[in-house]
Amino acid sequence: ADAERAYLASTLEGSTLSPPAFDTAGFERISALRAKMTSVSGVTADTLLPDATLTEHGLKFINEVTPGAEIARVMGVDASKVQDPVRVYGGMYHGKAPEELAQKILDESIARGAFDKSRIVLYVPSGSGHVNPMPVAASEYETLGDIASVAMQYGKKPSVKSLDKVDDATALFQSVLDKFHAHIDAMPEAGRPKLTAYGESLGAWSVQDTWLQSGVEGLRSSGLDEVINVGSPRFSGFRSRAIGLAGHKLDPTGTIFEFNDINELRALDRSARDGVRGYLLTHYNDPVNKFSPAMFVQRPEWLSRSENAMGVPRKMKWLPGVSGLQGVMDTINGTNPNAGILARTGHDYRADMAPVMAEVLGTGTTESQLSRINGALTQLELARVNMPKPTPRLAVAA
Repeated sequence: ADAERAYLASTLEGSTLSPPAFDTAGFERISALRAKMTSVSGVTADTLLPDATLTEHGLKFINEVTPGAEIARVMGVDASKVQDPVRVYGGMYHGKAPEELAQKILDESIARGAFDKSRIVLYVPSGSGHVNPMPVAASEYETLGDIASVAMQYGKKPSVKSLDKVDDATALFQSVLDKFHAHIDAMPEAGRPKLTAYGESLGAWSVQDTWLQSGVEGLRSSGLDEVINVGSPRFSGFRSRAIGLAGHKLDPTGTIFEFNDINELRALDRSARDGVRGYLLTHYNDPVNKFSPAMFVQRPEWLSRSENAMGVPRKMKWLPGVSGLQGVMDTINGTNPNAGILARTGHDYRADMAPVMAEVLGTGTTESQLSRINGALTQLELARVNMPKPTPRLAVAA
């Protein structure tokens, strides 16, 4: 009962009942700074990944980069300590095959200065090409711009219509990872950046499928310093084999740790933490992690006759057919959050992002800074609602 109360309280931390006012002047100030940045792909004459062929999600990814001056303002540090971060987005129309696109992503990353940063994060988006802007921007603030964020697109349909794209996504990610790993290995050891992979929802499943056959040993030998997976779908074979369907624990080798919130991660013993390579953030009540078609005809293990799993309403019971429909509706509703109200419940992980990214990346960000970052992230989201959709810069210039 105490654990259940603590869990319910954690879902409300940092959330508000209504969004704040949109800061139009702040958006215009940041936009003016972004227009001068050349550390993003797609917008310079020599780019290999022109923004003219990007879909809306790719344009948002590169256009929402956080300028160094804005990082300094939010973090309360001197501008001399801050850099402009790097962002690279390889769109599905930039290459005819995973190998071609992966090579362009590598070459563009080199040209933009990604390997001069202390850390590179490879983002595998959802089926539509969408990358959650929260972890990307949060990590730019927390590292003071000393980071490169690199995303790769494998489809343009919503994740629920892209289940057949998992193999394509995994193949593209594997190709990009191999090329980045090889390039880093060829660098002088003292100047090598750390390499991280991030996947959310369908992207998490795609990243995990990279080690479906090789297991945790494959993850350990991948060249990645860590993997961050958020909202892992129940269909992930790697996750279920590594930690079981119930999850939320360390796997037997101590390589994978699944947790519900930042408090569980911070509570992990330091010696155990040193062995973790894969961080799986999964809410106890995330319908994407709970639902499977089998629910229509079979009672899932988290809907017990005596005691339901953590995060599942005590009065919820399994009914043939009915529970399956409820799971479908919960999944649909859970993937449509309220703009400007950052939450940490169901499949909504926006309020988790700033503290989790800081903890995993080891940036030493203070609680005061995390609060200011969340304010900036809220404004970033409100800009998506209040401002026109981004348009290609190169196409306009032409």
